[in-house]
Amino acid sequence: MTNLMSRVGLYDLLSMVIPGYLTVFLLWKSFGNETLWPYDTLTYGITALCVSYIVGIAIHYIARFVFGWLRHNRWLNSAALAQFKNDLAARENEESQSNNNELSQEWYNRTFYRLWKDDSLSHIPPLEAQFSFCRSLCVVGGLYVLFGWKFISFCWMISAIAIASIICFIIMIYTRKRIYYFYYEAEYYLINQNQRSNNNGTQTDNNAAINN
Repeated sequence: MTNLMSRVGLYDLLSMVIPGYLTVFLLWKSFGNETLWPYDTLTYGITALCVSYIVGIAIHYIARFVFGWLRHNRWLNSAALAQFKNDLAARENEESQSNNNELSQEWYNRTFYRLWKDDSLSHIPPLEAQFSFCRSLCVVGGLYVLFGWKFISFCWMISAIAIASIICFIIMIYTRKRIYYFYYEAEYYLINQNQRSNNNGTQTDNNAAINN
């Protein structure tokens, strides 16, 4: 339960609160009035957190709509599968040529997934959070490029924000491909290898029964 809450907290912080706060700050600086907060600091912090979270949810759904084509992208899916097959072939070739198989990457992967089983997928939720964060930042960056000139007087800052948004987009593409890759890897080691082990065990039992 604690692990689940930590993942949810990371996901909300990255993909909701931070983009939401940046959007609120942009709207306040572009269209709001420079007025002082009349209440105490704690109230301001709680209000800012709640508003940022709500606005962040809106940004999250806007980003999902804008970049929905990345959710189940065939090109990225195929590229990840091709890369996994190439890496797998290279690792198996390395293992076959190694004098000590326990030093190979393929032995490490098989052992890792066999020992950790479903827990070996714990690195995927953080990747999903990173993907969602970069996706939301692309939308927020676009808003800053469109409206930031109202309070940002330096052109280089607008250019830097635009470049940062492009970098976020590239990271988002790369992260989505890595997520596909790790799903193929997990399927191979968790499902296919288990099926092979079960088949080998059944065959061994049948041979023993025949011999008896």
